[in-house]
Amino acid sequence: MKQLVITATLLAMFAGAAHAKHRAVAPARPLSFSQAISACRAWIRTHGEPSFDAFEKPGERVAFFGTAQARFTFEKCMNANGQTVDAIPPATATAPAPVVPPTATPLPAWYGPRFLAACEKYGSHALCTCGWAKVQQRFSLEQMVAMGNANDYSPLAAIDAECQREIDANTF
Repeated sequence: MKQLVITATLLAMFAGAAHAKHRAVAPARPLSFSQAISACRAWIRTHGEPSFDAFEKPGERVAFFGTAQARFTFEKCMNANGQTVDAIPPATATAPAPVVPPTATPLPAWYGPRFLAACEKYGSHALCTCGWAKVQQRFSLEQMVAMGNANDYSPLAAIDAECQREIDANTF
């Protein structure tokens, strides 16, 4: 039963996520240019390209280091946060492709408390916290919706087992 806690919780949560997608990606409020750079840089780094970097230059310009996919994702993120990035320079380095596709929507942060509340009905706080952290790192909203539409959550089964091993070994 413990092995299916995360899978069962996500099944219940993401069954209707396709309709919530547009609400999930809307920013709570417009970000300043500096705030948007910081937020987008952090998102790209935590979603598959930890070597990506971006910083503000005088005159609301930006410089960055990363792959073409990361640049595309960065520009898309900046636009979604009300900022434009003109004349993005060519890639200055080649890094491995990100785990999450460049057009993927990260799982919204507000899903976390909902997930934990639902998950803790079936499993421990440690298992649920570990599971949510790994799901956020590995899957996009589109991937979760696709799993729900196909009613196939088998990609999540490994997370249950992985978290349980980490808890048993006191490494989480």
